[in-house]
Amino acid sequence: RKFRFDVTVGNVSGIPAEVETAVLEMMRKGKTSLQTKSTAAVPVTDGTARWLSGDSGAHLILHVTLDRNPDDFTFHSKIFTCKVKDGKTGATLARASVDLANYANIEESNANNSPR
Repeated sequence: RKFRFDVTVGNVSGIPAEVETAVLEMMRKGKTSLQTKSTAAVPVTDGTARWLSGDSGAHLILHVTLDRNPDDFTFHSKIFTCKVKDGKTGATLARASVDLANYANIEESNANNSPR
């Protein structure tokens, strides 16, 4: 099944004082390709990068195919690496991993209840 994940970035703090702008990047290396999405660069003030709500740079849209485990019907892991990078140099400042399978669900409908 293919899922669409809408990721909204609010802010990232703990950024070193010498960094002027920051970018958040989410990426996943697949068998044949690399999927990468990045926010727009935003200014860093007092060690915090803030993406204002409504700003197109604050939203990442990821299209992910998730397969189910036949034993318990849970989704197989799809781990994306999230990086905060210096907007000027591209140097990685922080890194974390997020398993998007933990955020996916399917609301099943019963075909027998649908009108004929």
